[in-house]
Amino acid sequence: MVDCVSRQLGSHRGDGHHRFVSDAGDLTGIGIRTSEFMRQLQASCDTVGLGMHTLSTTLMYADLRSVYQFLHVLTGRVGSGDFRGGFVLDDVGDARSYSVLRQPFDGLVEVRDGDEAREVRTRGLDIGPRAWTPLPR
Repeated sequence: MVDCVSRQLGSHRGDGHHRFVSDAGDLTGIGIRTSEFMRQLQASCDTVGLGMHTLSTTLMYADLRSVYQFLHVLTGRVGSGDFRGGFVLDDVGDARSYSVLRQPFDGLVEVRDGDEAREVRTRGLDIGPRAWTPLPR
């Protein structure tokens, strides 16, 4: 885990699977720590997945161009290492930012609040529904 908040909260505890960066805007630090993990895991695992849950938070700390460049490099590393990647982006509220940030990805899983239930659809992937489909409760 590359942790962007525990140090700020004063609750950090390090171990072999936990690295820290100063904040969610420290894209260089996040990239370096993530690359360290990717090298370690690639040497010892058959299948490696990378998930980034703080993409929306990162946009609060860094500008759109920097986040795009970071994602471009990181998704390139994921692809060249034959990893799987999953990145979470909450509603950015701005169509331009959304359009820019989705460019480095092969596919999308979109979720929205429908009239009666949350709905999901996929784009650019060989899995999941292509049309908005209610999620089971």
